[in-house]
Amino acid sequence: MILEELLKFAAIENFDAIIAVGVFTFGHAPIEALYNLFPLLKTGGYFVLTVRADYHDDNPAVQEVIKSLSWNLVGKEEFNIFDKEAMYAMVLKKD
Repeated sequence: MILEELLKFAAIENFDAIIAVGVFTFGHAPIEALYNLFPLLKTGGYFVLTVRADYHDDNPAVQEVIKSLSWNLVGKEEFNIFDKEAMYAMVLKKD
């Protein structure tokens, strides 16, 4: 990818939706990376992510970062993976 293409790809408010599955968890991308992704999402765009329930519930930073950005929670569903690992699927809409 040449620099001009990269700049177009990473342009502010360039995406209608961003999906992050298995990205924000222990030993992976820190939740603060949402601050870098948020500007790429168009106003009215959707951010869909999955996160382990224990990572979300036991980590105040996760909840603080999610609440600090200008979006609304559209939906949050709990489900299990590996028969016992609780996860959340969350859909957020940018204001």
